[in-house]
Amino acid sequence: MRVALGDFLELNLRVRSADDARLQTIFGFWPAFLVAFALRLVGLFKFPFLDEEDRMMRVAVNGLFGYGPQSGQAPFWENLLFRTPLSNSQAITPLWWWTEYVARLVVKDETLSARLPALLTGLIGLALFYWLARQLFPFPIPALLAWLLAVHDVFLWVGTKAQYVESFIFALSVLIAWALLVAQGKWRPFVVAVLASTTAMGFFLLKGMTLTFNALAVGVAQTALLRGGGRRLNFETIVQRAIFAGLIVTPLAVWLLAAQAYITAHYQVRVAELGYFRGIADILYALTFGYGTGRTASLVGPPYFALITYSQGDAWPTSTFLFPLMLAGFGLALRELVKKGQAASAKAHIGLYVVLGIALTLTPVVRKGSFGERYHILYLVATLLAVGLTLEQMWRGENGRGGWLIGLTGIYVGIGLSWADWVNGVLR
Repeated sequence: MRVALGDFLELNLRVRSADDARLQTIFGFWPAFLVAFALRLVGLFKFPFLDEEDRMMRVAVNGLFGYGPQSGQAPFWENLLFRTPLSNSQAITPLWWWTEYVARLVVKDETLSARLPALLTGLIGLALFYWLARQLFPFPIPALLAWLLAVHDVFLWVGTKAQYVESFIFALSVLIAWALLVAQGKWRPFVVAVLASTTAMGFFLLKGMTLTFNALAVGVAQTALLRGGGRRLNFETIVQRAIFAGLIVTPLAVWLLAAQAYITAHYQVRVAELGYFRGIADILYALTFGYGTGRTASLVGPPYFALITYSQGDAWPTSTFLFPLMLAGFGLALRELVKKGQAASAKAHIGLYVVLGIALTLTPVVRKGSFGERYHILYLVATLLAVGLTLEQMWRGENGRGGWLIGLTGIYVGIGLSWADWVNGVLR
């Protein structure tokens, strides 16, 4: 790769050889990955256990090992399979707790073992997203997006706190996006998408259901609106895939039926701060249509409360910084969808994913006025792809100059690294 001195001084870097992808990974992705790892490592050891984290993770997992306030309430296998997952969080399903249990078996330290799974899956999610971005965007957009994600404040927050399952959800949502955008219509990506969706429901039932619903909506819209790429309905294939998907989902369905039988046998079950319920359907209703009433009334407000994360620059500076880029990318995605004669282009598929991914996820959150930074992780892949569309448009501007874009990204990364609530408060 030869870069003229004048181009270097102007920061007008262009793709000049087949080695650029490798160089982008070496000099773009890996430094971002190391920064992300360093930030999480600081949080892993330095950040104190807050009340919710201690109650949900350390106390509950201690109960599985026979000590603490939740020990001795039921036999071990009953606790592991049903009581602990149902009673200690809104996740309902057990994979999150089983992961924490295995982590404690391997790593004896309570704090380290509780936070390590979120840290590792956050880094895996970063690597997976860079891998996806390389297949969707030209140089140097994937590297820029990797840096933006590496210091993303909310992604860092959920990636070092044991009570959040969002790092798992993000990594799985990247795999679903890959199946929808890169390898459409093939069997392997279909299997990957179904496995990822089912696993997401196994970690957090409602959030996994959200990812699954969004993926189905995007898939149906691709078939209905973007058939120009050769996609055709095939009834036999649809039946085959439905049967295969049913087989993959069967273990989760069996657990849900067994959990319902467990609740029925005990008359009711207490679900964290939500209260007492007599069935899985009742819990899901309380987390959706019934959310914001009764015990959860203090967790909602006016619709704009859902967007507070994007306006509190002192607390969430990087999210606030990304918001206008996300809006611009959303507009570019809409433009790709309405272009005449180009509906089946790769950018049209990205645009469809961005529009539906953001709209379908954010609309109910805004309608409820649910304020919580973790809700925005559910559509973070769509957000980053929207930002990618914006950055690509900026990079390919009229003058072909990308230096100011790199500078803008550098400012963003600097803001992320100076986030007072995270880095400065710990290191000084």
